[in-house]
Amino acid sequence: MPIAIVWTTEMDDTLRFMVSNAQSFEAIGPALGMNRETAVRRARTLGIFKSRQHARTPNPPAVPALDRRQDALPAGHPYSWNLINRGLSIEGEPYPPGET
Repeated sequence: MPIAIVWTTEMDDTLRFMVSNAQSFEAIGPALGMNRETAVRRARTLGIFKSRQHARTPNPPAVPALDRRQDALPAGHPYSWNLINRGLSIEGEPYPPGET
């Protein structure tokens, strides 16, 4: 039968501190004397769990409200051009590439 863990405020503070400093749960669990999953469960209970994927992904830019009946955007429209080139070496370049 699993051993019941009695969480103290000191353990919760340590957990909060380590999560806020972006420490991995692989390091947090042993630091608190437990396995990773137990630390993750407690972080979720406290509302401080952040998955790595969500923590690293910046907020996406606001999407303009487009009417479905609206005509297609013209070639090189800043909105579609920036979506196509996000993360590429030409990100931020005007359309057509190479012109300023």
